[in-house]
Amino acid sequence: MSTELTNKVWVHFPGGCSKLAVLMGIAEACNSEGNCGLPLAKLAGFSRVSVSTAFVAVKALRLDRWIVTSRIQGQGGTLVMQINLPKLNRSTRPDYDSDPPESDAACAARKVQQRRENRLARSSGSQFNSDSGLDAASAGIATTESRGAVARNQVTSERIP
Repeated sequence: MSTELTNKVWVHFPGGCSKLAVLMGIAEACNSEGNCGLPLAKLAGFSRVSVSTAFVAVKALRLDRWIVTSRIQGQGGTLVMQINLPKLNRSTRPDYDSDPPESDAACAARKVQQRRENRLARSSGSQFNSDSGLDAASAGIATTESRGAVARNQVTSERIP
């Protein structure tokens, strides 16, 4: 088993679904040079697909020249395979990026944090003046709030007998 080869297949193989699963199964069974010999049923077990799906995927991989195959001992014998390492090294998966972009959740969290910081900067900049400590707008708000409190007290005092 070659972990390096399995990782290389995962990173560089552009296909998906059963072809990727079967190629990963082949990579698990192969040595570091990409050579292995195993029955098709065992390959299907490594790949976690049915034997017929493994057969179709091996045929497609062979036609696309990702692997080279040969049979030992006839039709029911062992399938000897070799992964085409030069082709695997040249290709890259279209959705793979060695330096992945920021995830959507991280991007949204970063934007929320920036908005919060901007709001705090704007609110702290408008409330405090270098001369008196409060500017006219916040002083007006304070007087309006105090008037509302007085009005609330008057309403509650009228209701209580």
